[in-house]
Amino acid sequence: MQVVPLDAIAASRPQLAAAGVPPVPMEAAVNAHLEAQGWRTRPGAPFRLADLPFKHAACSLGGDVPALSDEAAAAALHGWYTALLRAAYAPADAEVSACAGATSAAGDAVLAAPHSLLLTPSWMMAVPRSTDRWGPTGDVPVNSLAYAGFLLTRASSAAALNADGPMAVLRKCGLDL
Repeated sequence: MQVVPLDAIAASRPQLAAAGVPPVPMEAAVNAHLEAQGWRTRPGAPFRLADLPFKHAACSLGGDVPALSDEAAAAALHGWYTALLRAAYAPADAEVSACAGATSAAGDAVLAAPHSLLLTPSWMMAVPRSTDRWGPTGDVPVNSLAYAGFLLTRASSAAALNADGPMAVLRKCGLDL
């Protein structure tokens, strides 16, 4: 698990913060979807972002989680998390909302399958993974930070990463739709 203080990221990039660029690159795409679809008022309802070429599911947290008791917040987040994983592993042509509440064909094996989880104050996303490493020598970790928009690499792998492109790397490490 990596915990990244968003205010520290924003402070390290003052020009971008001043321009209104969110500290997490994926945030702009998720927020645009939530606003366009009116889903901010539907906490826990899973959706997919059409521009992402790998399996995933995201949901709004609605904004009510901080107002809940610790036990109620934990129960809500856990329920939404398990629903996201089921929806993320669903076939590409399936309606993710319908898959969220159903147990998968393999029972709840999807809950233990490799995945990345992004959790922000306003939304979360689950991304099933086929591997957690990429690169000519497998030296580039592809974890939740990568799916948030932060691919961290050594200089020796930078040229290969630039040649493939970040989205291709995420697709190779995720599962095809």
